[in-house]
Amino acid sequence: MYHIAQVPRSPGCPAHLIAHVEDVTERKTFEAALMHHALHDALTGLPNRLLLAERIDHAHTGKGRHSRPHCLLYIDLNGFKAVTDRYGHSVGDQVLQQLAERIRGQLRPEDTAARLGGDEFAVLCVDVDPHQCAKIAERLRAAAAEPFAIDGRSISLTAAVGIGTSQTVGPAATDAAALLRQADRHMYEQKRRQPRSGDRRVP
Repeated sequence: MYHIAQVPRSPGCPAHLIAHVEDVTERKTFEAALMHHALHDALTGLPNRLLLAERIDHAHTGKGRHSRPHCLLYIDLNGFKAVTDRYGHSVGDQVLQQLAERIRGQLRPEDTAARLGGDEFAVLCVDVDPHQCAKIAERLRAAAAEPFAIDGRSISLTAAVGIGTSQTVGPAATDAAALLRQADRHMYEQKRRQPRSGDRRVP
């Protein structure tokens, strides 16, 4: 960054310029790191609830004045508390990190995976219809059901995946909060139907 100021001519002295040059690379890097920290989850590196809400609102606004069809998938692990109670939070953190990578692996570049907190995640998919949303939810459930290999243990969990779609929420309420509420309600309906999961040690 540089600034230039002109010093006007004075009697016996010609006009001249004063330039001030400042290297702001370190400051810009620090500001970018602060912004990333504010919008991402520290454990998994995924976007957090704030950034997810921004992207939902952007999907609702769409290109120009037209909303783009989108869905939100709300993911919650079944039996996660039992894992942390038995093995500790360090093992639980590794489960969440592995799950975050699995979720990423099921998505397109334009989709957004986020960690909402605890063992709750969300996925925003844009330009999809309800049938496609259901297929994505099935892939996420299957990915979460694969055993997690951690410290010589194979920990098996299942996940409930709730779905909220812009088509069913309605044009008057397709903000982030409305979509999250719908997906959250559907997720709890799924949890009531699923059996509790357990874990086993690798031989």
